[in-house]
Amino acid sequence: MGGESQGACPERLLELLLEKHRQDRPLICLDSAGGIGWLEFQEVLRLQAGYPFLLFLDDINHVKHYRSKVYVETTPRFDVIGSDLEEGWMVALFSGNCQCSDS
Repeated sequence: MGGESQGACPERLLELLLEKHRQDRPLICLDSAGGIGWLEFQEVLRLQAGYPFLLFLDDINHVKHYRSKVYVETTPRFDVIGSDLEEGWMVALFSGNCQCSDS
């Protein structure tokens, strides 16, 4: 009913979860399919609206997260906690209170 099959995830799940937990400093893991990583990352910045969060990126050497990796490394509101270029991951803390609207 309502366009959702039994057991299916609701639409806008990321938005719903972040609205509910944005003040809890969530750990957001982006494991994008294909090349939508940059879009997904921009959506997280928009939805968090300046609230602090931890970010985990996989495949940072792949096009899907490379732009996000560079953005994190060059934006003062992010602190890289750890990364491994050989293994291809990064963990960073976004401190909040930022007007993050890059195109």
